[in-house]
Amino acid sequence: MTEDAVELRFQHGQASAARIQEAVDEVLVDLADPRSRAAELARDARLDPDALAKATVSVEEEGQGFDPLTTTILLTIATDVGAHLIKQFWDAVIWPRIRARLGVDALGGRR
Repeated sequence: MTEDAVELRFQHGQASAARIQEAVDEVLVDLADPRSRAAELARDARLDPDALAKATVSVEEEGQGFDPLTTTILLTIATDVGAHLIKQFWDAVIWPRIRARLGVDALGGRR
């Protein structure tokens, strides 16, 4: 199966791209543990935690200006579960864990 990649863009929030990347990396590690909250969220969303643990997620800042309104956080999620499931993976597993770790304002609105 080939890997699909989806790019998600968000307005910059209170967390840096580096802190968001750390939180995402933690989620990916947690997915390998069937007793983890991340694995539980994946199963609740009818996603395979083992397959998602192999995903590649990169977090970058675009337009690195001094004004957070002009800076975008770009997340690129690549996995072989299919592009249609990647957004579900973000909504059901990654975002709830980022929100719990870094706060609801870690990211701004989706662009």
